[in-house]
Amino acid sequence: MKLNIYILLTAFVGFTLLGTACSSSKKAVSDSSYVPVPETASTPAEKLFAEMAEAYTPWTDISVPVKLSLAAPKKLSISSTLKMVKGKCVSISAKLLLFEIGTVYMDNDSIYVISKMDNSYLAESMDRLKKEFGLSLDDIQSILMSRVFSSGKGTVGVSDGSLFKISEKGNALTLVPRNLPAGLEWEFNVNTSSQTPVLSSLSIRPASLPEVLCTFGTPDVAMTGPLPTSVQFNATFGKSKFSGTVTYTSSRATVDSGIKVTKPSIPRNGKKISIDKFVKLLQAL
Repeated sequence: MKLNIYILLTAFVGFTLLGTACSSSKKAVSDSSYVPVPETASTPAEKLFAEMAEAYTPWTDISVPVKLSLAAPKKLSISSTLKMVKGKCVSISAKLLLFEIGTVYMDNDSIYVISKMDNSYLAESMDRLKKEFGLSLDDIQSILMSRVFSSGKGTVGVSDGSLFKISEKGNALTLVPRNLPAGLEWEFNVNTSSQTPVLSSLSIRPASLPEVLCTFGTPDVAMTGPLPTSVQFNATFGKSKFSGTVTYTSSRATVDSGIKVTKPSIPRNGKKISIDKFVKLLQAL
């Protein structure tokens, strides 16, 4: 059980926080409450992009119950709570029978995965995430909010269409960022068949690491805009395929309530697991 819990927690770091983890809440992105679609969005594809970004209204914090499910290489699910403070931190607290057994935490400096089951922890700097995946904390929060983003800048605004090569086919847009760190490839796919265009998938291809595919569930418009009901993360490490899903209970979400998220403490005499060692463990499964 201890090994399964640790695999689940660390896999979600790999899938969600390292390229990785979305949520249920209010909206995201610009700091103004309303920005009209700009006249410069001249082509049909650019107008669809602007309509999508226009739905991304501001938020400050969110707390929502989630279920973490690992489908491969092991099957396991556990109840958790996702908390985010915009631009400051992301926290996932995993519980078993009401007891906290592990925590995933990220801020602008560091990433931590702490397993209380076996007194171990994983710690890595945000710089590594930025260098290998081109992702900042704001970008990770955009993924967790099912929003298109620009590398290192977070969620896009209505006038940011020029940052992407946009192509339209049928009821879908494909967005490829124009400026990415060397060796990286990203591709956003947007479903335009709904009333408001919504992000349906994101593919991240690092130069020397496995591709991570994020697939976003049907949007939940119960609150203030399109939100994912779930986010699935898929990747392959060596011969092992990994598939994990975060499923949200949006009816119990709280938004902009002024929550405070505390950085977790490293376990006393805890055993540190490096990212490199973790990847080797995954490849050996």
